[in-house]
Formats: sequence, C-alpha cells, structure tokens
Amino acid sequence: MEEQRTWMSPLIAYLRDNKLPEDLIEAKKLIKDATRYIIIGGELYRKGFSFPLLRCVEGEEARYVIKEVHEEVYDSHIGGRALASKIARVGYYWSKLKGDCKEYVKKCDKCQRFAESYHTTPHSSTNETPFRLTYGTKVVIPVEIGEPSPQIALFQPTENEDEIRVNLDLL
Repeated sequence: MEEQRTWMSPLIAYLRDNKLPEDLIEAKKLIKDATRYIIIGGELYRKGFSFPLLRCVEGEEARYVIKEVHEEVYDSHIGGRALASKIARVGYYWSKLKGDCKEYVKKCDKCQRFAESYHTTPHSSTNETPFRLTYGTKVVIPVEIGEPSPQIALFQPTENEDEIRVNLDLL
C-alpha cells in the first residue's frame, strides 16, 4: 500500500533520508524549512519559539485535536486565531493550522450565535486557569491522552526524577 503524501512528506524524506525534490527552488526552500523540524521516535516535530516542540499532525489527527480543544476541553467557543494559539500551547502543529481553525469556528453554531456576547463580557484579570493558580502547573488535558503531546510522549519518569533532584540541590 502506498503512503499518502502530505505537507510533512518532503520534510520527513529530507530529514530521514536526505532526499530533496528535483526542482532546485523547491529543494532550497525545503532545506531552509527543514531547520525548523526534527524527527524523534519516528514522529515529526516543529521546533517552536515559545514552545519547545510541537507535534506535527495531519488529516484525521488534526481534526480530532481541533474538536477536542474547541469543544471538549475548553468549551469556550473562541475565535479561529485564539483556537490556533491554544492548539499550539497544547503542543500540536500542521501547515494549515490557522486556516483550519478559522474554518472550524465559522461552521460552529455556538460560536456564531454567542460571538458578540463573548467579546463584550469582562474577562479575568489574571489570564490564568484556576488549575494553574491553585497548583502552579499546567494540567494534562484529554486531547493529550488521545493524541500525546511532546510533553507526554517524550516524558521519561526516571530522568525527570533525577533532574528534579539536581534542581533541588541547586536551590
């Protein structure tokens, strides 16, 4: 069975096998773009600026992540750009992330009905989640259980314990 080509295919081919497209312009662009990606454990990750690694997804996985973050996890029915930002904070990326989020929000009945009330309602001054304010850390959300983020997929309990002990020694 032939593997389906996605936006990730050329990046994976270059990073894994050093294969470049025959077109010189495309090859130069790919080499430049590939500096922002890495393969770990057979999975493609994008190196983030604000976030360490973003797991690259496509197709059904991307639709699952949008649905979980938008409806199930936060149930906030936010706008497209804000949804894309939340997805990045959770640790996922794909080439059409912003556009897909905007399209998803346009089709969401609740978002279209209550958009005006959301924008006119006062918001919290702390801009933090109650969980973070209470426990001082981020919560693992259900989308990370269905599609593991880099934090979850690459977590090494033993190494983490050792690093925590070293950090405690440095206090």
